[in-house]
Amino acid sequence: MMTFIAQELLFCILLLFLATVAAAWLMEIKIQKLVRRYFFLYAVVCLAFFSYMHHFSPALGAFFVASRCLFLGLFYISVLTDIHQRMVYVLPIIVTIVLRNSLSACWNAVLGYAGIMALCWLWELFFKRRPMGEGDAYACAAAAAWVGLSGLAWSFWVASVFASVWGLIYIYVHRIAVRKLVLPFVPFLYAGLWVWLAYGKTLQSMLYPFT
Repeated sequence: MMTFIAQELLFCILLLFLATVAAAWLMEIKIQKLVRRYFFLYAVVCLAFFSYMHHFSPALGAFFVASRCLFLGLFYISVLTDIHQRMVYVLPIIVTIVLRNSLSACWNAVLGYAGIMALCWLWELFFKRRPMGEGDAYACAAAAAWVGLSGLAWSFWVASVFASVWGLIYIYVHRIAVRKLVLPFVPFLYAGLWVWLAYGKTLQSMLYPFT
């Protein structure tokens, strides 16, 4: 009989593989090409899934953790499309929001999208450059539907820190001008969501110990 740990690992591998298949279908490329090119990312995310399920299921409940893994699996589709084509497809975003099956989640998605677009508008107004594409705002809307507006704010902040550090390293290594740097934001948002889902409450208690 398969052990519980083996079942968790198999679930992670299968979920990410199905997400990769969906991404390959959307981009109309061969699945083998996508797996070979991003195998390291696939392995890292798979280990993150397994670690999250194994360590947090007893405390948070198996259904809660599994539902969050489903969300992260769907979000992984947008990660791959954003890295490979610099494009975020609307279909996976809509499916992600609909599966949340909550009116308040839909409102969070609308407010999250509106907030990010307003932030982009202000940035463009002052700096004469658009900081991110509309697809990134769609991804933020899907995130808000699952983690709420506070979770989106924290994840967005963490993602911005990760993107800034990576951008500085990329600029230094490749010797390019800051204005010429274009990075896919969704992978960094994905990392921010992982940090929030795993350590969000801990971070909040550290920064706001009296709340």
